Amino acid sequence: MNAYDLEHACTGHPLMSKEAWQKVYADAWTRHYTDEHVETILRRAAASGLRLNKLRHLLTVFAGSARIEGVHPLQFGIFRRKVRTQRRAGMPILNPLVFYPWRVADTVRAAVLWARLLWRHYRIMARVRADRASAGYCDEALRAPAGEAEADHLAQIFADKIPHTHGAPVRAAAPPVAAAV
Repeated sequence: MNAYDLEHACTGHPLMSKEAWQKVYADAWTRHYTDEHVETILRRAAASGLRLNKLRHLLTVFAGSARIEGVHPLQFGIFRRKVRTQRRAGMPILNPLVFYPWRVADTVRAAVLWARLLWRHYRIMARVRADRASAGYCDEALRAPAGEAEADHLAQIFADKIPHTHGAPVRAAAPPVAAAV
């Protein structure tokens, strides 16, 4: 069951080896959360009126969890607890003289990398905030679909398929069905 998490491939790929398949998945997080893309996301947020500080925090966690800690962002914890005697099945328990110096070095390395990433993302956010053109920023993701000037009304179109819950669109009354004669 240890393989059914968010980091391990649970099915094969028809063209790639298992190692290549897992590397592509792991690299996707690093390639997606580049500093340039983080800046684009923050510019979109500024143009949409979202809170940049909260978004920057989330972007930092998502970018760093895979890049620094080697885990999926949804499995990340602020301080990863690694216990010498609690290992996956089949892995040897390390000697304390090897484990504890490694753990100290690993913790210091991670803290330095997290501080650097946090500082880089803070500087990116400050640059976006200082840019007067950020409020009017627009790219393909913020543009309305071609030929549609008004907002997308997808929820209203499928209102009869959506269960009636709080916040669901109000359904129009169905026309009365004529009785068969």
